[in-house]
Amino acid sequence: MKIIIKKVTVGKWKVNCYLISCENEAWIIDPGDDVETIISSLNLDNYDLKGIVNTHSHFDPIGAVAEIKERYNIPFFLHSKDKRLATQGNLYRRMVGEFDENNKAISVEEKPKKPKSTYAVPGLYFYDNRVVEFAKNVKPSERGEKEITTLNQMYLVLEELEVGIMTRGMAWLDTGTVDAMDDASEFVRVIEKRTDKKIACIEEIAYLHGFINKKQAIEVAKKYGKSGYGDYILKIITS
Repeated sequence: MKIIIKKVTVGKWKVNCYLISCENEAWIIDPGDDVETIISSLNLDNYDLKGIVNTHSHFDPIGAVAEIKERYNIPFFLHSKDKRLATQGNLYRRMVGEFDENNKAISVEEKPKKPKSTYAVPGLYFYDNRVVEFAKNVKPSERGEKEITTLNQMYLVLEELEVGIMTRGMAWLDTGTVDAMDDASEFVRVIEKRTDKKIACIEEIAYLHGFINKKQAIEVAKKYGKSGYGDYILKIITS
């Protein structure tokens, strides 16, 4: 039997989608967000599709999963640890954003029951000085909370709300549940151990950008004693 692998690069984030086929049967790997291009370029209608496989749950390669899954009535497979990141059910706890091809926001919703997209807003915002006055006008929502979404909607009405997409190599770690906190902790531990670099070490950033000098950095490191964190700061200074 001959196994054939086809590839098509789709969407604004240039996701590589693969079709692995053997005779008439085929599997789709990491579909991006351009359904029609995937279907036409890989000639999906000519195969007996057996399923969709996602190798990781970044938002860029799962864009077409729902539509392809429904259209061909095939199963969707991914690692169990990625399940809560790649299903819309997980978006119920989050702010969800919808945007156009120019990354201009169309809508933002706080914990929607029926998300309009699979793109969740991770909570990293950059505002101008007007945000101070805007924030004074934010009223509690039906949940009894003052929502950051309300603030974003103010900029949306002014057509000044833009969206930046986290690309491959970046990670968003939710910490809203015990399991999620455990996942985030493990992720940070592994990355720091493998790269021998701390994630967001404020003292390191300040020293490398000249906000503090060598003497000040050493004094800060001493506050942490012989902890791994203090040793790391000293290593940065002397390396």
